[in-house]
Amino acid sequence: KFVSMTLRPTPTIFPEIFAWRDAPPSWPTSCPWTLGATCGSVLQNQSATCFESATLLCSLLLGNHYDAYCVSGYAVREMCLMDRSLQECPLLDTQVKGKISEEEPQEARAEETGGRGRAASQTNYRRRLSSHPLTPCEVCGCTAGCWCCQGVAASGRTSSSTPCPGTATPSEDANFLGIESVWNNLNYYVNMQDCRDGCADEQQLRVFEMPRSWVSYINIAKKDLESRWPGRQEVTRYRKAKLEKFAVYLSQDGLVTRLTRYKDLDLVMVRELYHQRDDHLVEREINEVDKFTTERFRRGRTFHLLFHRYTSNSTDTDREMEFSSDRGEDLLRRVESSDEMTESFEGRRDFLYCRHVFFKPQISREDLESHLKVREIEKIVERFRRDGAKPASEDVAERVFLLNERRIELTYHLEDHRFIPSKRSFIKPLEATDEEKAEAFRLYMVSSFQVDPSEKPLKTLTLYQMLMSLMKSEEEVVLQVRNSKKEVQEIMDCRHQEEEDLHIDLSPWTTSGVTRARSQREEMVRHTRTHTLKMFYTLFRHISA
Repeated sequence: KFVSMTLRPTPTIFPEIFAWRDAPPSWPTSCPWTLGATCGSVLQNQSATCFESATLLCSLLLGNHYDAYCVSGYAVREMCLMDRSLQECPLLDTQVKGKISEEEPQEARAEETGGRGRAASQTNYRRRLSSHPLTPCEVCGCTAGCWCCQGVAASGRTSSSTPCPGTATPSEDANFLGIESVWNNLNYYVNMQDCRDGCADEQQLRVFEMPRSWVSYINIAKKDLESRWPGRQEVTRYRKAKLEKFAVYLSQDGLVTRLTRYKDLDLVMVRELYHQRDDHLVEREINEVDKFTTERFRRGRTFHLLFHRYTSNSTDTDREMEFSSDRGEDLLRRVESSDEMTESFEGRRDFLYCRHVFFKPQISREDLESHLKVREIEKIVERFRRDGAKPASEDVAERVFLLNERRIELTYHLEDHRFIPSKRSFIKPLEATDEEKAEAFRLYMVSSFQVDPSEKPLKTLTLYQMLMSLMKSEEEVVLQVRNSKKEVQEIMDCRHQEEEDLHIDLSPWTTSGVTRARSQREEMVRHTRTHTLKMFYTLFRHISA
């Protein structure tokens, strides 16, 4: 049968494969004499040659209104064998790449030189192909294969291609060395051009009508689509990186992707992506170089936590948290170290946007254990945005509570055309004891600096009332700091409990979810029956006795 008749344009009902960039890959091998496997058998066996896989992919693309073609030709060995060991993993972010590149400048220069050598050798391959015909095995580094191309423009050049790994590559890429033939369900084109300049197509008119396809209608089961890969998982090795992908619900913890980064033989970073976890965790990154762990969550979880980075599970350690705006307390971010804590706010009515807390340093291990729950506060610094309803000389920009020194310092916002802000400092009077009564307020307890000399100084009663209000605010702020430290411990306990008792949210729209839900329901029924029988047996023995 003619090769074009093996294509069967088939539309799909699954949105996951509407986009051709996420289409299933095709497996490279030598050029087969025949196409023994139909599209249906390829889906059933999940194993095929690159020609048979390209036929399936092209059929799906044609069914979804792509101008797709199967291409038989030559490419570099790394592309045909899906060898990505010399490529950077696309999931690595720019910061990680930049950091690694700074650590390995000499190696990068060596690989750059090697890259120029590979480009020159690919040019030599094309020259050898054009000078005299050779079999694929005779061409060093050149392998026969089949891939799909789509989007043939009016100029005759393909806008993009899908090679064996299932990724998008421009048709003029240097890894494509030559074309022998191109076909779809309507026509078959034989390449009569010189391949010295790589792959370039010239559009020809259709000269005959193609018979109808003899292949049966392609049927993709939802279960097979959810399985994604043979064995329901895939491993791809990149340059100093390994990318693992898993089908949904294959792992008990909801793991769907794991990226492992290496430097020489040392582990540098592990990034894991999760799906449908009841704790809303979507990503976890373990940095083995800086020794910190980063977790990211989707909205809707306990404490409205979105981001959590920490160095260990201890309370007094380097830690960073970010919260969603659904929290309602206007807290966006909390950063902790062993002796400090900084909280960032947004949209508060009192215009507070930052609170920086300094704790008493830990001296010994026993001191650390005794202050694990309640740390002594040395200083609290609060910063406020400008309140347009108040004059700048009355609008506090910074408020500092020096608890050990029993002082409160205020710095006001800058007035127009001023370079120095007004300031005011208070000394708190001593509280009453069993032996002495409370210290009375005196004017020496207040020191002020007014930028505008014409402004009248505040009266003694006004200063006294201001000090009393500040002392009350200090008590409230200290209580809020204690609650923040308590919340950190509660979040840690909650995360520990969630990891110990993890559950996956089973979607009723997936076959895997339905199967696991049915198994859990049957297990629950068996447990209930067993528990009921034990109760009746115990009751029967009690009555008999």
